Amino acid sequence: MRQTRLSCRHNANAFPSERHSRWHSSARLARRTLFEAAIEAVKEAILNSMLMAETMQGQKNRTVHALPLARFVEIMSR
Repeated sequence: MRQTRLSCRHNANAFPSERHSRWHSSARLARRTLFEAAIEAVKEAILNSMLMAETMQGQKNRTVHALPLARFVEIMSR
């Protein structure tokens, strides 16, 4: 019989099956919610850094231009 990760860590007979199923389901939902929040935070940070950057000049007069916001919105709305 193949053991799942859950049954390796927990005694399957310690909880009634319905209670165990609810616990497992709510733990999965909590992990999913946490990962979705982390993904949204990373997306927000990336967009914020891209859109708030200003044109700047660096070493050896190298210039990096800010993104044109109107063009960015146009591309993202496709």
